Amino acid sequence: MACILILPLAGLQDLEAQNRQTIVARLLPESRTINIQQEIVFHNRSQDTLNSIYLSDWNNAYSGKNTALAKRFGEEFDKSLHLAKNKVRGHTKIISIVDKNFNPIEWERLDSEDIIKTQLNFPVYPGDDFLLKLSYSVKIPSAEFTRYGHEENGDFNLRYWYITPAVYNDDWVLYSNKNLDDLYMDKTNYVVVFNYPGGYSLNTDLDLVESKKIDQLQQAVFTGQKRNDIKLYLEKDNSFETFTNTDLSLITNIASKDLTPEIKTLTADRIIHFIYDHLGTYPHPRLLVTETEYRKTPLYGLNQLPAFLSPFPEEFQYELKLLKATLNNYLENTLFLDTRKDKWIADAIHTYLMIKYIEEFYPDMKLMGKFSDIWLVRSFHLAKMGFNEQYPLLFMLMASKNIDQSLATPKDKLIKFNEKIAGKYKAGLGLVYLENYLGDGSIPEKIKAFYHDYRLQYVSATDLEKNLKEDTPKSIDWFFDEYVSTRHKIDFTIKKVKKNEDSITVTIKNKRRANVPVSLFGVRNDTVLSKYWFENIIGEKTFRIPNNNEKRLVLNYDKIIPEFNQRDNWKSLNGFFSQNRKLKFQFFKDAENPYYNQIFYVPTASYNFYDGIVAGMRLHNKTLTTKPFLYNLIPSYATKEKALVGSGLIAFRNYLDMDNLYLATFSVSGSSYHYAKDLRYSTITPAISLAFRTDDFRSNKRESLTFRFVNVMRQ
Repeated sequence: MACILILPLAGLQDLEAQNRQTIVARLLPESRTINIQQEIVFHNRSQDTLNSIYLSDWNNAYSGKNTALAKRFGEEFDKSLHLAKNKVRGHTKIISIVDKNFNPIEWERLDSEDIIKTQLNFPVYPGDDFLLKLSYSVKIPSAEFTRYGHEENGDFNLRYWYITPAVYNDDWVLYSNKNLDDLYMDKTNYVVVFNYPGGYSLNTDLDLVESKKIDQLQQAVFTGQKRNDIKLYLEKDNSFETFTNTDLSLITNIASKDLTPEIKTLTADRIIHFIYDHLGTYPHPRLLVTETEYRKTPLYGLNQLPAFLSPFPEEFQYELKLLKATLNNYLENTLFLDTRKDKWIADAIHTYLMIKYIEEFYPDMKLMGKFSDIWLVRSFHLAKMGFNEQYPLLFMLMASKNIDQSLATPKDKLIKFNEKIAGKYKAGLGLVYLENYLGDGSIPEKIKAFYHDYRLQYVSATDLEKNLKEDTPKSIDWFFDEYVSTRHKIDFTIKKVKKNEDSITVTIKNKRRANVPVSLFGVRNDTVLSKYWFENIIGEKTFRIPNNNEKRLVLNYDKIIPEFNQRDNWKSLNGFFSQNRKLKFQFFKDAENPYYNQIFYVPTASYNFYDGIVAGMRLHNKTLTTKPFLYNLIPSYATKEKALVGSGLIAFRNYLDMDNLYLATFSVSGSSYHYAKDLRYSTITPAISLAFRTDDFRSNKRESLTFRFVNVMRQ
């Protein structure tokens, strides 16, 4: 019966010059296996003659301790797959692979275990097709490893569950499963006949052709045109809802609490219209958005607190969760990217639109939500920061520690925080930076045009570069040559200013190697009077601007540029004795406020036998992001000796862009206490520390060399 359904559909697909797959599958929940009969028509779209075809079998990545996936888990100190029992692992058992004439095809697995090489019986010439017929069974792994697989309650989250051809692009692009959700596939036309027990509901975004019951089984026939991978979710209790408007049917099980169907419908409708307005129409009638995928890359921040502690309304949290997951799948399903090499393209558009959504619908939302109104909290700079300020803050957490990576770094070479958060945020901030630099409002339209031109097409970074540079009034080579391709930090300062009657001469210094434009603002009483953009500053460069009676000149005043150090961006025009930044004492710790010199204080108390109770005040300058210059002073009073005691540290950390030497720390620490009645000892310890790492930032190997001289003086 299945063959009768498949053959006419497969015949229609022959008109398309692209890959085609026909899959007949049966799910056996008790054994957690799927038996599959599959036909793959591989279309050679290259100019090369091929004698072999590589197949991605990512389900087999769960089969042992030496797969690329198991090694990836080990790098992240996750032993779950390494120690797993065979009954929860996944694997693929291949019964046969034959050609169109049913002649056996030789095949072998590569060392990674999830890539298969087939040796063809005859060559595939440019523009020709080759038919592979496969018979195999897949053992579905437990969902505890990557969230894909079988759940303990009997549900199945199926992704990467079938064998599919690798991509040939001048050479074979062979990627192993590393839990990055980045299987690179050619666009494919599918026919899927899926048989499963009748007690399950099946959710997918493929087009349903027919569904019927055969004995105790439910058989569903689906088709999909110009798709990448197929996701199937089978549940005993259906958790999915469908929100349909004139544009699209959104199928989702994104979790929410105490929200009415009306609110969720309005939220989904707003999100769909926003994406349509800023990107363009979705080429398929349905879009599947799941809680499983959202949890793999959730929104990070205070919204992850339990519901009773969350500072944000439930409606707002649901809206952002749905927006993030919808944008991710919208782009993933329609832009055929090499997602391991060029994922930053989708990340940039994704984060940029997240920023624009907040600007449009929640411009007054604070980073700390309702916590910003609490009396003890509202004085902190963190409480005054807008919601979108989390993006530069979280990116700078990595940049300030010199462990950020370039956007051009392959996805599997990124450290986890950069892959999940910092890299994505840097990419989106780059488009905001570019938009402000050009100043002609063209970036939103260029993004929309890019999506329109490359929707359901193969796309690379070169295509985006061509799109953004078209009809651009200024050169934006710096964006791709510096911002995307390097990890050079952006850091400028105003070296000196000279105020004349009708003009101001300002010298700007580029403290780092990033040759990117920088903005200069003229400010009086918090009002912006002028704004300029300057480019090609290598070392120092002097500019002359009109004198508009500004009181201060400030670099990057709007903080659009993700700059490494904004503390030295100010220069007062009120004379030699005027302050560039005011002094501010704050309790405990805070986010960095570049408008002030922040000194944090924390009361301290300790006890030792000779000094008795030691009460003091810790003074430091530590913020949420790491600073090069650090001090930590604890002047104290010893109640027993009735004398001043304490300790302190002053350190300068120089983060270097050298090959292996990445940090040099120069410090002086000291202390002074009593070791007997009326007898004091003091220490002073100068030190130099050098830290080394390999070129592989993911490596846990670090080396350090420390020189210190400990001086102890006592009475």
